[in-house]
Amino acid sequence: MAVDVIGYHTMAKEVITEHNTLDFENLVSIRDNLRQNDLIKIFQEINRVIKESTTEKNGPVITATYSSQMEDEEMVMDMEILCPVKNKIELPDGYVFKPLFHLVNAVKLEYEGHPNEAASIVQNALQYIAERNWMPITPIYNIVTYEPKSKEELEKYAMSIYIGVSENIL
Repeated sequence: MAVDVIGYHTMAKEVITEHNTLDFENLVSIRDNLRQNDLIKIFQEINRVIKESTTEKNGPVITATYSSQMEDEEMVMDMEILCPVKNKIELPDGYVFKPLFHLVNAVKLEYEGHPNEAASIVQNALQYIAERNWMPITPIYNIVTYEPKSKEELEKYAMSIYIGVSENIL
């Protein structure tokens, strides 16, 4: 089932679908408590680790947010960053190699529009799940599917989020 949700003030578009699967092989993973300003550094570090290895990226970066909390007036997120690569590599301490990532029965919300307006899509997906009395059973997985190359392309920004659900109503 697909549901279109069109933004009232913008040309943003959201499409929600059910029963999605997400599969990746050969992932470089790191999980840590991160502040917003840590993200750029950690992405640069992952890119450096991959560049210095015997492989290369093989798909979009996936982020998973397990929880978040305020510390010293700043948001700190328990996040995992997963980067698909072409083959298995040795990794430095703190990193984990995951040969397979397989998510089933996920609600997927696809968003296209200005990145500043994308913040509400997680709430929209969670509301969709709650309205059906389903239970989220995974973290929220984010995949940027189109990163604008210029200011003129900002409205073309696109991302998908996946949330694994249990459809049991108990």
